[in-house]
Amino acid sequence: MNTHKMQTVENTGDGITAKEEGLSRKDVDYTEYRQLWALATSRKLLTKFPLHLDIELTNACNLRCKMCWQNSFLTYPKGVMDFELFKKVIDEGVPKGLRAIKLQSRGESMMYPNIVEAIEYAKTMGVLDIQLTTNSTYLTEQMCGRMIKSGLDMLIFSLDVGHKESFEQIYPLKSYETIIENIMNFLNIKKAGGHLHPYTRLQVLRFNGQIHPFVQKQIKRLEPYVNKVVENNLFQLVDDGPLDLEKFDLLPCSYLWQRMVINYDGKVTMCCRDYNCEHVMGDINTDSIEEVWNGDKYLNYRTLHESLARQNIRACANCEMYAKPKLQQL
Repeated sequence: MNTHKMQTVENTGDGITAKEEGLSRKDVDYTEYRQLWALATSRKLLTKFPLHLDIELTNACNLRCKMCWQNSFLTYPKGVMDFELFKKVIDEGVPKGLRAIKLQSRGESMMYPNIVEAIEYAKTMGVLDIQLTTNSTYLTEQMCGRMIKSGLDMLIFSLDVGHKESFEQIYPLKSYETIIENIMNFLNIKKAGGHLHPYTRLQVLRFNGQIHPFVQKQIKRLEPYVNKVVENNLFQLVDDGPLDLEKFDLLPCSYLWQRMVINYDGKVTMCCRDYNCEHVMGDINTDSIEEVWNGDKYLNYRTLHESLARQNIRACANCEMYAKPKLQQL
């Protein structure tokens, strides 16, 4: 596909009418959003503004899990997003077609002082889908109630043996069982209040294709109470080195058509795999999000992906996403 000739559309939300479908305006907007998302995923369409933003409220984390860049690879300065900058992102995005945000990238977003206010502001301004991933260490009873009432659409509990090991090393007088109890408490409060939202997901990692016995035990405890359990393979870190091109074909990644990351300081990157911001696409302190999304850097990187030359981008050369194993000759 020629990126220069790709169809572009404005995300106006006018593709389906509520009268035709018998749906609420919110249902119509969400349905169209998912239709646009599917087209962007297949790279058949490039919207003039990203459908989704990963907004990093902080890159700090209270854990140092062995499989995570927080352990030793993250050298980028730590910080938190100014709340006025967050509001600037939302204020620009919603009128231009922003449909979804995930309030997390490299850090633990519940450490952000204004986390609930950020969710409430985004929902009030019209963001359809607001997601948050957490290690659940800050999920106190008070926070549970505030999160449930905030307008959050999805809460993802990230749980694995690396979290347990790091938590009990950093907090030697505490047991990781308290974190499991945090999750159960949230689920019980949500159920007792008859709340449908946020949708809850338990996210775990497979190491070498296997789920650790400790994690398997927690899945059995929590699966009856969460909406969904997702098992992901352990991702490759950029610093692990490039994939072997004799073994893999590096196919285009849909992230460049779907979403972007806005880091806490306003720097824009393609995705969270670029955890040290080696490929800065722009800075929303000086440029609009729309200008960055349609700028020369994004155009160049999309072209490299479409021409199967993404190995020329370090973060993409070292990423297993959309890497297809080659058939081996007998």
